[in-house]
Amino acid sequence: MSSALDDDTQRAIAEGRETAGAMLRSAQKDLQKVFVVFVIAFMGMFMALRGGIWEWLKGVTTQRMPAELVSQFDIIAQTPFDVILLQAKISLVVGLIAAAPVLLYFSRDALKERGRWPEMPIPLWKALPIVALSFLLFMGGMAYGYLLFFPIMFNFLAGNAAAAGFAPTGPSCSGPSSSCC
Repeated sequence: MSSALDDDTQRAIAEGRETAGAMLRSAQKDLQKVFVVFVIAFMGMFMALRGGIWEWLKGVTTQRMPAELVSQFDIIAQTPFDVILLQAKISLVVGLIAAAPVLLYFSRDALKERGRWPEMPIPLWKALPIVALSFLLFMGGMAYGYLLFFPIMFNFLAGNAAAAGFAPTGPSCSGPSSSCC
């Protein structure tokens, strides 16, 4: 029976699995260090979200909306667990991003053996523009999302819901057992 993948694709997938396995085997003795970096980043972000960043994020959501549109809506959560789950997801991504370079550092020997690591050192004059451009593109993407995309999207969604006659539903947003964000 023939496979949906041709031989070259199957070889490439097998090679990728072997490389990932070799990376993990070579970094196995150092995986505790990678895990510690992950946990520190995860817990640090989780505590930061609980400590004040969450309120700032809520403020950013409606900051650029017209006042009459903001007054028509409440930010609600369907269950009390939703807010904690979202904070955990954000912290998980931050932890993974922080742990990835550490994992690559400890698995560099396996990557060198497989030819996936640069053989010679990259000259500073080549590395510096790449790092600078990467940083500028990252900051540009963050600025685009924060200043343009999300304000326009939230304004559109809230305006569209108001025009359709939708209002936030769910438990009351007052009192100690409130499920509002």
